[in-house]
Amino acid sequence: MKSIGRVSVLAVLVALLAASCATAPISTSTSNINSPYVGFADLGSGDYTVLGKVTGLAEISYNQTTKMVSGDTLKYGYLGVMGSAGQTQSTSAFLGILRTTQVVAPSSPDEKATANAIFDMIEKADALAADAVLFVTTKIVRRQEAGTLITHVTVSGVAVRLK
Repeated sequence: MKSIGRVSVLAVLVALLAASCATAPISTSTSNINSPYVGFADLGSGDYTVLGKVTGLAEISYNQTTKMVSGDTLKYGYLGVMGSAGQTQSTSAFLGILRTTQVVAPSSPDEKATANAIFDMIEKADALAADAVLFVTTKIVRRQEAGTLITHVTVSGVAVRLK
């Protein structure tokens, strides 16, 4: 009977110790607002039509234990230079012919989620037959749940068509 009591007390102490070592959820946010393209200032209000606001959304999960990324659509959009996205290169040989494949792809979960959201926004702007998306804002919210980092990105802008 005494050994059952000791085991019970020991089990409670181990459970309390394990609970006290657990990490608290972590959450961060990042926001960005871009200035309008300088050439847009030269246009008068009669030179373009505002089509409305377009928004792209994406969420990427990164499991820190397995190093696996989920939620990536493999559809990447960029505002400006694509070279900053990162590059992946693979080389293979078949019957003595050397082939190199180079893919421009984001490297981090944040970059992937942002590029996925921008792609989504650009698709919505294309559906409106927009020539440009101006005044783009980016909001990134990160949270951690049980060893998984989750990045949620919202990208918004004003779609316009030149006359």
